[in-house]
Amino acid sequence: MKNKEYQSLCDAIRHKCMTQQWYGPEFRSPTRAYMVAEDDPRRVGFKFPPATEEELRETETILGFSLPSILRALYTQVANGDFGPAYGLRGVIGGAPEKAGTIAAWYKIRAEVLKFFNLGDSAIQQGKDFTFSNPFWPRSLLSICDWGCGTHIGVDCVTNSVVRIEPLEDGYCLIYLTDSLEKWLHQWIRGELYPQRIISAKEALIAERLLRGEQPSDYF
Repeated sequence: MKNKEYQSLCDAIRHKCMTQQWYGPEFRSPTRAYMVAEDDPRRVGFKFPPATEEELRETETILGFSLPSILRALYTQVANGDFGPAYGLRGVIGGAPEKAGTIAAWYKIRAEVLKFFNLGDSAIQQGKDFTFSNPFWPRSLLSICDWGCGTHIGVDCVTNSVVRIEPLEDGYCLIYLTDSLEKWLHQWIRGELYPQRIISAKEALIAERLLRGEQPSDYF
């Protein structure tokens, strides 16, 4: 994706949050959570400001590899985590510290106790689950989102594939979702990630046109 396309995606995310009047994680939104305070600041804006280039570089130093360009765009153009699908995207250093911490903290813990291995280009494929046992972890795989019940959404920073990380009795199973984070976020914006989520025809139209780089004023 080029910068202009990243901008369109970021605009669509901001518009979705504005329309729903909720800028935090979807599973903690007023329509899903048990109680959300009327004065919760995430009703009017993102909790964490955009990440700085220094925070991105510090994170990549800890990881030992570069973040995908789409993640860099989300962190610098939208917010440093705590927004998006499920329990929200993890941030980089200085960002959203959910239970397992930022991306850097989450990865550092695994680097200290697990043995890294390379996934390989063909490990993650549509219709083909990939399992591995403890104490191993794929070197390029980041958990970017807590899905609940021990399940995470991950991105392979080599192939950019998005997977669901399912815990097993003594390991994990990687289940292919899409070949890019962009596609996965498009599905979220259109309300397609959760079968129970129903969006109006107008909301779907707005999401689709924003993803094409148009603005609401272009058609309303």
